[in-house]
Amino acid sequence: MAVITTAWLPDSIAGKNIFMAGGTVFYLVSVIFVTAWVYGPTKEKTPITETLVYGLSGTTGWDKLDLFSCEDMERNRELDKDGRKVRLNLIPLYISIWLHAYEEKTLKRIFLLYTRLHSKKEDSTSDSNDRPELDSNVKENLRKFFKKTSGCMNVAFKIHWPKEKDEEIEVVGSGERTIDVHFIYVGSGNDVLEVKKKLGEDEKLQELLKKESEKVVFHVTGGTAVMTAVMMFEAIKGDARAEYTVQGKQDKDPNEIIKSWDITPDMIPDVWQAVEWFFERQGL
Repeated sequence: MAVITTAWLPDSIAGKNIFMAGGTVFYLVSVIFVTAWVYGPTKEKTPITETLVYGLSGTTGWDKLDLFSCEDMERNRELDKDGRKVRLNLIPLYISIWLHAYEEKTLKRIFLLYTRLHSKKEDSTSDSNDRPELDSNVKENLRKFFKKTSGCMNVAFKIHWPKEKDEEIEVVGSGERTIDVHFIYVGSGNDVLEVKKKLGEDEKLQELLKKESEKVVFHVTGGTAVMTAVMMFEAIKGDARAEYTVQGKQDKDPNEIIKSWDITPDMIPDVWQAVEWFFERQGL
């Protein structure tokens, strides 16, 4: 096509050869139409989510998991038990898995950020141990969660439980696919530098962000405000996306409950302002 526009057409016009110029134009138009017919119009690619990063919140209400059905969790319902509202803060995680593993069928792995609150060393102020074991109740409730999720979605979970020197691998449930679940310890979850350091030290996650960041989603509903801010800072390094659970959306379709957006550098001021508000509320 470059030869047509830079040589043949100018030469025919300069030589006042009307037939050659007309033929050249006809040939150029033909090339354009044939190219369009072969390749078709450019289509916007649908984002693919293979990696989900999620910060765990507090454990209040986790023991009420058995009260919730698959549909209750899928539609983000609150239950009424003895005149009291029962909520489950693991539901955003469930809906995110539902969207990417059940509906899109692309999810391959999950990274769960856990804090001192979830570990056996809750009362310790020292974080010399990079991978403390989970508290036994936390571990059992998460096992129940993934077993229930497996039954609802027909997927199995290969859980890499954190241990002091290694990890304990357990397959929970069964299904047509297996999703790996990894854990990243972030200390208290309220120290920006500490959380950033822990995320930066996780080789698996960093390798994925380096090679295929466009397939990584950070779900920022769970965890502390600091964890949310650091996850967004981390995602800015590449083409990762963020998603969140819309507040007040109960008993709705999952696609109405969770919203996603691309993380760009111009969001940094808003993210940092959220961190400052958190510190102000804490009196720091």
